[in-house]
Amino acid sequence: MKKSFLIILIIMIAGSIPLVWMGCSDSTTSVEYTAPEEPGLTEYFPMKTGSSIQYAEYNHVINDTGYYIYTIGGSATVGTHQGHYWIKSNLEFPAQVDSGVVYYEGEALYYIEDAADIPEKLLEAPFTVGRAWVRYDASQISLEYNIIDSILNNNDSKYDDNYNGLGGDDGGEIDDNNMNGATKSFPTLGANYFQISACEDIVLEQGVAIDECLRVENKNGRATNYYWYAPGTGLVKYVLGVNIDTYPDGEVVGEIIL
Repeated sequence: MKKSFLIILIIMIAGSIPLVWMGCSDSTTSVEYTAPEEPGLTEYFPMKTGSSIQYAEYNHVINDTGYYIYTIGGSATVGTHQGHYWIKSNLEFPAQVDSGVVYYEGEALYYIEDAADIPEKLLEAPFTVGRAWVRYDASQISLEYNIIDSILNNNDSKYDDNYNGLGGDDGGEIDDNNMNGATKSFPTLGANYFQISACEDIVLEQGVAIDECLRVENKNGRATNYYWYAPGTGLVKYVLGVNIDTYPDGEVVGEIIL
C-alpha cells in the first residue's frame, strides 16, 4: 500500500508541474512603456478665466511686505493679439489695480499693457536648459518719447535697465532701475533677453515644495533677476536684483501663497 501510494503521489506532482508553468505563461502579457509628455506652454502658464493667484512680495530694500492678487480675466484684444486680461490687485489698497494682457503666439507667451507698448516675450518653447530669446523688439522703442515720458511722469520704464543716453551697460537700453517692485502689472524687468537656466524643484518660504519649475533669468545691471514657472500653475516665484550682497533673496522676492 505504501509503495502504491508513493507512485501515485509522484505521478500527481509530475503532472501538476506543466500545468502550473503553463498557467503562468498564459497569464504573462507584454506592457509597452510610454514616456510621459513634457509640459507645454499652456501648462507652464495656463489661462483660465477667473483663476487667481495670491502673492506675498517681500521688499528688502524698504523692509516691507505687500500682498497681491493676480487674476486671469476675460478675453482681450490688443492690436492683432488676442489673449486674456492679466489683473494685479493690491490687497491692502483695493483701489490700486493694474492690468495688462497675456497671450500665446506660436510657441511663445507674451505680455503687453496696451497697443502703444511693445510685446514682451516671457516664455518660448522648447523648454530646454540654456535656451535664450530676445525679450522685446528694441527697434520699436522711441528714445525721445520714453525719455520725455519718464521725466514728466516720474516713471521707471517697463523695459531695460541702465540707460544713460550714451549706451549703458546693456547697450543703452531704457531705464528700468527700480527695485521697489516692477512698474507694471507683470513683475519682469532687466536686460533684453531671457534664458532658461534650470529645471528644478523649489521650496517656498511657507515650506511648500513645487517640482519641475522652469527657472528663467536675465541680468539687471550687475545683478540678476530670476522667475520660476511651474506646470499647472504658472509663475510661482520671482526674485529681482540678486547679487553677491543680496544672494539668494535679492532685493525683491515674490512668492505664490498656496
